[in-house]
Amino acid sequence: MIERIQVEAVYFGIVVDYTPEWYTSKCSFIDEESMNKKADGNYAGLRRFTQNGIQHNGLFRSKNGYIIHGDINGATNIGKKAHPKLFSKIMIAYNLGLISDPRRPLNNQIKQSVTKFINTPPIKFSSSNGIPTKELKREERLNKSRVKPQRYQMSPNRFLAMTQTAYV
Repeated sequence: MIERIQVEAVYFGIVVDYTPEWYTSKCSFIDEESMNKKADGNYAGLRRFTQNGIQHNGLFRSKNGYIIHGDINGATNIGKKAHPKLFSKIMIAYNLGLISDPRRPLNNQIKQSVTKFINTPPIKFSSSNGIPTKELKREERLNKSRVKPQRYQMSPNRFLAMTQTAYV
């Protein structure tokens, strides 16, 4: 896979940089934990955890209780490993337009805004733990019926098939 990516990248003039992903999914990006092996195995966050009797395998919980997708945590840690300044909370705040000068330290309000941005899921999740309830199915049918097709536009059923709710 890596070789294929490198071949395609050379064709388009892109430089491929390989970064090893060791300990990136175990360490917490939100808590700014260093990415190395802990002798006692005591990491700041949890990759798999149980909450309200439900086992969550794909999510990551930080030591402060923030929950993000495990792949997002691992990907940001890989980016932080390769480019630490680019993936710092200061640069995220600067790119979001929360601060005008990345050389100044962040106050608590801006730190909370950055953490909220990282924790916000990109898709809509349902709390039904993977099993759509009758009420959710009914709401989905009602929402489908309210969408009126217009001329030269995709049909509502086709559009809704592309934007389904993700059940966790």
